[in-house]
Amino acid sequence: MTRRGEAPRLPQPPWSYAPSEVAEWLGSTAGRRRPRKVRRKRPATFRRFVARYPSSVESRIIRNLARLKFLPARGGGVGSRRQPPGPLPAARTLTYRRAFGDAEVEVRLRDGESVEIRVRFKPPVSLPRGLKLVSRLGLRPSQGRWR
Repeated sequence: MTRRGEAPRLPQPPWSYAPSEVAEWLGSTAGRRRPRKVRRKRPATFRRFVARYPSSVESRIIRNLARLKFLPARGGGVGSRRQPPGPLPAARTLTYRRAFGDAEVEVRLRDGESVEIRVRFKPPVSLPRGLKLVSRLGLRPSQGRWR
């Protein structure tokens, strides 16, 4: 037992450095500890992709949506009699939805001076899967923000 203010006495290292003696000495000084549980790090997931493109890209995006069989969610759009595929009227928003495997993808096109595209994933997807889905839409994943 040590007195208050004194440093605890540690066992001295062995004079001969045989592996068994060194292991015994290390075991006496280190104490017993439980091994830590290894926590797996989950990959980052993303819910949205937002990007702005020049309005010249708009017709190509709408063609890609039609090719991938996206359906208009509300208002006009691809396959609708009210709004034929082509340039959007000023300040118009079109929404398209489709399921890709286990993820539901929603694409919103907002027109103005440039086309704003919002892609929403339900449930959130990993970055490689999100990159694959966005590139299948004919968009450049590096030009947008992932959230």
